[in-house]
Amino acid sequence: MSVSSLELLRNRGRLRGNRYVKFLLVSTLLISAAPEARAQQDSSPEKKVAQSETNAAQTTQSDTDTQVETITVTGQRETAAKAQVSTDPTSAIATTFSLNQKDFNSVVTATTVDLIRTIPGVNGGYVNGGIANGLGLRGWSGTGDGTSIAAYIDNAPVNYLSGGNSNGYLELHPLIPETVETLDLVKGPFSVRYGGPFSFGGSLIINTADYIPTGFKQSIGSFGRTRSLANYGYNSGDVKFYSILEGFHEDGYRQNAYTKRVNSFTKLTVPIGSGTLRSSFQFFQNNFGQPMYPP
Repeated sequence: MSVSSLELLRNRGRLRGNRYVKFLLVSTLLISAAPEARAQQDSSPEKKVAQSETNAAQTTQSDTDTQVETITVTGQRETAAKAQVSTDPTSAIATTFSLNQKDFNSVVTATTVDLIRTIPGVNGGYVNGGIANGLGLRGWSGTGDGTSIAAYIDNAPVNYLSGGNSNGYLELHPLIPETVETLDLVKGPFSVRYGGPFSFGGSLIINTADYIPTGFKQSIGSFGRTRSLANYGYNSGDVKFYSILEGFHEDGYRQNAYTKRVNSFTKLTVPIGSGTLRSSFQFFQNNFGQPMYPP
């Protein structure tokens, strides 16, 4: 055999060896990639859902094993009180508002309308000191001199049955605001006791105080407005007495709109038998001019 033949056989052997090595490498790579493929198949969505359900079941089991503190909720039912038949204005089958002196102390007052104005739904305006202040309620206009509200002071009706201006004319200027003890407003003509021909908008029930402590008050405002108030009060427990004097002056913001008023109110309260006697006396003088009218 020649040298060239030997060399050819060597080259063929080397080639076959290289092919064998490549075959071994490829086989090794395929074998190592098989577990990764299986892992990818195991991480499929179905497998993930099954795994999540298993974890949730384990969590639920652990929560069940945990003891939860017992919470007790108790309630109480109260029986509604029966309606009481009474002469008190608040027992009326209607919307009622009640105010007392505690409520009045938080309101700056110069006229009685200032007290009534604090009630929701009531419209009240200050007019010249000699004309009734307009009061409106439940859609009734406040420009009618209060003719749509029936008013009572210490159970005495105040509305004028007839007048040159209008029937039901409501004049509240003689009432000194500081003497008011309670004020009740029944909306609408629903009060059997206090209703009447002028209660279309409502009924206004005012009660004066039995006792007012001794004191003095002075106020000054614009347009020459001054108001002085002096009171003397006596209270021995059973017998109560007070006398209050008001002086008011105002030039007004229009021509011929002045007001000069002197007002005095005295009240005596004494027990008689099983009841109480209340007597009052009032002096009221008011001089005023009317704008747009000859002085």
